[in-house]
Amino acid sequence: MKAKTFASGLLGTAFIFVALATASPAVANDPVALEVQVDVPPTWGVFLADDIAEAMTARVRETFRSHDYTGRIASVSAADHRTDATPRLNLRLLDWHVGRTGHVDCTFSAGLTTADGKAHALGLFTATEFTWGTRNRWQLSHAFERSAESALDRLWQKLEREGLTNALQAPPLSPTAVPMS
Repeated sequence: MKAKTFASGLLGTAFIFVALATASPAVANDPVALEVQVDVPPTWGVFLADDIAEAMTARVRETFRSHDYTGRIASVSAADHRTDATPRLNLRLLDWHVGRTGHVDCTFSAGLTTADGKAHALGLFTATEFTWGTRNRWQLSHAFERSAESALDRLWQKLEREGLTNALQAPPLSPTAVPMS
């Protein structure tokens, strides 16, 4: 019974994240400046894994925007071939769950492949958000968001320390190039 409740809560939270991700305005004609690939551990449902990846990508968009990143961010899967001119941030989600005491843990490793093809291993990032014993769906949803955003803030700080924030921008298109949808 507890597993069924937990699974429905996790699925509901993932749907909320996806709704928030699709609500953010994006101009389709702008070229993609950064591709984000989120690798999710194996789950019981492919659709759940896709929802979790989209939710994490939405958190990347919001967190990077809070740090004044202006480029368009697109979610890609491992099956998508890398566009040579577009940097790709690869997040391997290791853990994003509610613990026994009500805390939400978010742990992932990150790597960046710049537009010139150079790979950078950025390390492991983790954050914990406490919900203090409440099982309110909205508070739980916000705890998932805040834990991911805190870990992504640490990722952004690492990118700044390494001098890689400029590498997150795709090189400008030539005047004859036409962006593909």
